[in-house]
Amino acid sequence: MSVSSSSPNPALANMQDIQLPADIGWWPLAPGIWAVAIISLLLILFASIWLIKVLRQRRQQRAAAKEALVLLDQLDSDDPQLPVILSALLKRTAISYGQRQDVAGLTDDNWYHYLDQVLPEAERGQFANLLQHRYRRPGATIDGRQLLQLTRSWLQHAPQHFGKKAQTRNDIKEAAC
Repeated sequence: MSVSSSSPNPALANMQDIQLPADIGWWPLAPGIWAVAIISLLLILFASIWLIKVLRQRRQQRAAAKEALVLLDQLDSDDPQLPVILSALLKRTAISYGQRQDVAGLTDDNWYHYLDQVLPEAERGQFANLLQHRYRRPGATIDGRQLLQLTRSWLQHAPQHFGKKAQTRNDIKEAAC
């Protein structure tokens, strides 16, 4: 018997090719991918809300500083009430930076020290000398130009100072959690 016949085997004639399964599709997503997607969306949402809040606060602070600078330009350095006006202007501006509980009750040396914290080292210690004359006797002179310049410097340095202070406070709150 010879095995090498040229005719096909009749048993193999009825066989078909192997059927491969369909390719695995990307839909429906696996539960892990759903969890990652939901967490990512929530993080993006919270980050967006936080960013909007920070940008609004900074815009309000810049607006308060700009308004204070405009009011400062309208003041006369020879006005006898200049120290009172500037002290009130500085207090309103400091409160607008969200520091109401820290600022509202400050008076005298505590107030001067608070104002000095914002200024560069070279300008510190001058507010006490200039604002002490708020309740002086009539006829006493003050250096109104120096007081205006010092107030302008404070208003220009305040946004950076309070921005850093708010960031430090947020870091402390996060660390406490």
